[in-house]
Amino acid sequence: MATYRAFLYDTSPASSGGFGPSTLLAEFEKVKNVGWERHLNEVGTAFFTINQDDPKLSGLRPYKGKAHVRITRDNEVVFGGIWGGLSANGEDAILYAYGYEALLYSLPTDWNTRWQDAQIDTIVTDLWTRAKTTLTWSPLGFVTTGTIQAPVTTSGGATAIVLPLYRTYNKRILFCIRELVALGTSDLTNTVYFELLPATSPTSTTVTFNFWKMFCKWNLTVFSDRCSAAASCVNSP
Repeated sequence: MATYRAFLYDTSPASSGGFGPSTLLAEFEKVKNVGWERHLNEVGTAFFTINQDDPKLSGLRPYKGKAHVRITRDNEVVFGGIWGGLSANGEDAILYAYGYEALLYSLPTDWNTRWQDAQIDTIVTDLWTRAKTTLTWSPLGFVTTGTIQAPVTTSGGATAIVLPLYRTYNKRILFCIRELVALGTSDLTNTVYFELLPATSPTSTTVTFNFWKMFCKWNLTVFSDRCSAAASCVNSP
């Protein structure tokens, strides 16, 4: 049977770590029920259950909404995000988490931001730069900028999609990126997607933002050891 562990980390200050994971708050070795979901161009979610009398629960409540969560399966990270909620019954405490994509929901564009005759990857790059760097209070300052590709007019083609005009007014950046994904997928043979992907090593705190133009094949593995389905994404040209 696979071994699952859940880790909660404190958040580093913006000045030194860009709100990334820092000190380990708790490691739960005896999680009873655990599940996670990765959604194409949506916010991932996860949960895990522990005994209410677990002493490691003490003192964690102030960190709800800002503590970083890592869930590992056989020493490989399968989910990373932010601790977002807590519920309980007579015996158990259930902790809920949201993928890092959720943090884009709290970050707005500027008023009357305008792009004219711009490729989609140019707009995404500008939006991501604002989310990561321009907004000095952004909780995504610690995230690494990975690959940002230009969606093309036809699958496998070389002509990048150019938008004649794209304008926003204090719009949530998450909504903008999802909108640009949809515009890039206008040719139904394309599957454009973005991700904020944690490293698979349990000792790494790296999270990478990518925006892919490639076709995405979701390989679904359903585990029998009281775990929900997990999905992995494989890029191919």
